[in-house]
Amino acid sequence: RQGLESLSGHFDSLREEQGRRIDSVVSQLSEHRQQLSSLADAQRQGVDALSSQFELTGKEQILRMVTLAAQLGENHQQLSSLTEQLGKVEAAQHQNLDALSSHFDSADEEQGRRVETLALQFAEYRHQLSGLVEQLGKVESIQNELKRLSSSISANLNRTQSFASESIWAQIFRDATYKSSWLKDKTFYPGRWAIGYPAMYVLYRVLNEAKPKAILELGLGQSTRMIAQYASNMPGVEHTVVENNQSWIDFFSADFPLSASTKIQKLDWVFKPYKEVEKMRVFDGFKETFSGKRFDLIFIDAPLGGDMKVYSRVDVLSILPDCLEKDFVIILDDYNRSGEKGTIRDVLACLDANKIAYKTQVYAGEKTVYLICSASYGWFASM
Repeated sequence: RQGLESLSGHFDSLREEQGRRIDSVVSQLSEHRQQLSSLADAQRQGVDALSSQFELTGKEQILRMVTLAAQLGENHQQLSSLTEQLGKVEAAQHQNLDALSSHFDSADEEQGRRVETLALQFAEYRHQLSGLVEQLGKVESIQNELKRLSSSISANLNRTQSFASESIWAQIFRDATYKSSWLKDKTFYPGRWAIGYPAMYVLYRVLNEAKPKAILELGLGQSTRMIAQYASNMPGVEHTVVENNQSWIDFFSADFPLSASTKIQKLDWVFKPYKEVEKMRVFDGFKETFSGKRFDLIFIDAPLGGDMKVYSRVDVLSILPDCLEKDFVIILDDYNRSGEKGTIRDVLACLDANKIAYKTQVYAGEKTVYLICSASYGWFASM
């Protein structure tokens, strides 16, 4: 490419030089033409003068004609000289043009050889590049496979870690409840849709140490088996469970009879807008049912929230903060999901807006549980 650019610049210089020479010749020809034109004008003037002098004497007329003839001869000689000079200039110009054309031909041959060499080099580079692209494709394929394996290994490690953590929490829960004075039936079925051992341990510690009197539970299940035993053994406890499925209520009640301290409030699921979410699954009439009531323990594990990606289980936000006693605990299960995380952000924002001091903690096993407690119960955030 540099050779082509250099040759092109050389050609441009030759053309400029040739153009200057041609301009010089043209200028000379123009000057000669002007001289010829002047001579012709003078000739015409002489003829006109001769014509006007026909009336003069013959001798004077002849003399003038001889003088004019001499002038014409001299002009003719000058014209011949100019024509000869113009011929020489044209011959020299043709020689220059022939030399330039020969130089261009030689340069074209050299340039052709260079272009051919560059074409061969380009073909070689292209072949090498094709090989590199093929190798790169293989490397990318290997990298993608390594990423897939790494992701799979990471997922398996996380799952293994969560199982191990769940097992540890199970042992901690069994040790904590071994000699419980009120938790006599320790038959639980944790996992899957039900709460896990971290939630069971946290819930047991809160019940056993905070001794709440007014308990609101969203979702009938394994947590109900624990809270109901606590409520039936502690005087003055009111335990309300919100559930939507009547068949599940009937089955659970038949398998695990509830005392008068536990009341099941059946509320259907409906979809309502919440903030930017057009369809949020909530308990129908929740706010109307629980407005004006106060609780020192709220356990949230309903409604169904796995398909709610932005917010989930937002019902309690409709009665916060008026529903809280001075000393309170809120426990939300499935905090490992994005919807529950969104709800917790709004709960904390509500507490902050109302200047309510609180502590928080996350307890994780196979699933994750989030705890919020009043500052007076701060030790629940360090279990």
